[in-house]
Amino acid sequence: MISEAESSLLLPVLSELTAIAQLLEERRWEEAELRLTESAWAFALLRRLKEERMPERERLAPPHKHEIVHHIQQIVKQHLHEDVSLQLLSDKVHLHPKYVSWLYKNETGEGLSEYVHRLKMEQAAYDLRHSRKKVYEIAQHLGYHHTSYFIRLFKERFEMTPQQFRERALR
Repeated sequence: MISEAESSLLLPVLSELTAIAQLLEERRWEEAELRLTESAWAFALLRRLKEERMPERERLAPPHKHEIVHHIQQIVKQHLHEDVSLQLLSDKVHLHPKYVSWLYKNETGEGLSEYVHRLKMEQAAYDLRHSRKKVYEIAQHLGYHHTSYFIRLFKERFEMTPQQFRERALR
């Protein structure tokens, strides 16, 4: 057992150790509180940045499907006198060819190649009525490398050959 003399020596040391332990505990709580405060500030800063950037994010949002379809139609019209391929259109709108094909058909009800050929045939009919170009010249001008293929598409669309169409238009 501890004597009274030893007890009188240990008591101030124990008091000192207890005070140190309390200070350490208070310090831990202060540090934890500080970390929570820092986290709260960081969270508030992130929330503010998010709110400030929201309009920019909305501005950079991908276009709606109908806007993509409209853009595809504009590209087709701009390149009507070329061989308009699905790959060309996909490259221009930066989307996968299968998605471009699906999207166009889904939004318009008309296949993409049908749309391209329809526009080309409408232009061919206009050229046959309003110009003296030969059929093969019109075919080449519209991006068809084989006149026979052009004539077949024209006949499917108008139920007559380009030459018959021109003759009827001139009457």
